[in-house]
Amino acid sequence: MNQDFRRKRPAYGFPFLDAKATRELEEKSRHAQGLLQAAGYERVMPPALDFPETFAVFESYDSFRLRDRLGEDLSLRSDVTVQIMKGFANLFARRELPQKIYYTVPVYRDIRRSYPSLREVWQVGAECIGLKSEQAIPELIRLALRIMDETFQIEFALLVSDIRALLAFERWLHNDSLRDSLVNRNAPRFAAMMSAQSIGTHAANELARLLLYPPVSAVDFHVQWQALRDNLPATVVTTCEQCWEEGRRLVASLGDPRVVFEPLLASKTFYYSGLFFEGYVPSLTQPPVRGGAYSELLREYSEMNLPAAGFAVDLSSLTGIR
Repeated sequence: MNQDFRRKRPAYGFPFLDAKATRELEEKSRHAQGLLQAAGYERVMPPALDFPETFAVFESYDSFRLRDRLGEDLSLRSDVTVQIMKGFANLFARRELPQKIYYTVPVYRDIRRSYPSLREVWQVGAECIGLKSEQAIPELIRLALRIMDETFQIEFALLVSDIRALLAFERWLHNDSLRDSLVNRNAPRFAAMMSAQSIGTHAANELARLLLYPPVSAVDFHVQWQALRDNLPATVVTTCEQCWEEGRRLVASLGDPRVVFEPLLASKTFYYSGLFFEGYVPSLTQPPVRGGAYSELLREYSEMNLPAAGFAVDLSSLTGIR
């Protein structure tokens, strides 16, 4: 790359904010933090540098790695939740439960898998440790809705799903490209995977369309599902129906038409263990809001096993930083 260009411009994906953009980002961040504080969440400040092993469970993004003068391998923070769970396990686990924590920090991502996304993304997020997902998730979704409504006043839709339904299909299909097919809503590819497991072509196509493009009416979905469910293994059917009942009950309890249950949704976050949600806005291709339950994550850093859940909001994208 031209050395003169490198001297004059910041590296792509690490935006230099002028005074106006900085002021807007700070205002949005403070407003969102105020909502979390009012809900009883306390601020923590995880370090920007950590050991690469801290982020090993987070497979969706490759972290930036470096070596200090002592030869120590380090990594720039690519995910905050894993740091907070590690901190809970080793630093502040003796406090009373549940612990409600929030943060506002930048995360750093290798963008080879998501070009032209930003390499440095400012986030505000919250974690709830020690509260079961049926209690934590509704509260976290309501907080995410308030941030989108009151901090950004922006049109959006929030999809709720359950990763256990996806995991049931993964165990059955044994296909590493399943998640990509779901992310891209590639019904023909999904149908081909099911056909490879001895599902008839017509039934596989109908199932793929139903699960990736479900009808708005829950009644219509139920009718079509009942006609097709016997083509699937009993374990897949049982898991899906249990997850869907819980997810629909959650959505109904929230009573917000912008919150919609999605029967089969893939997330880029690999440590979710149950219900999760993603918020979308018309102008962005990636969801600026992500959250969910991760009841097994604490075991990565300790012998403890506690339920936990959280969410993060991409402040950079929502304030128009490019």
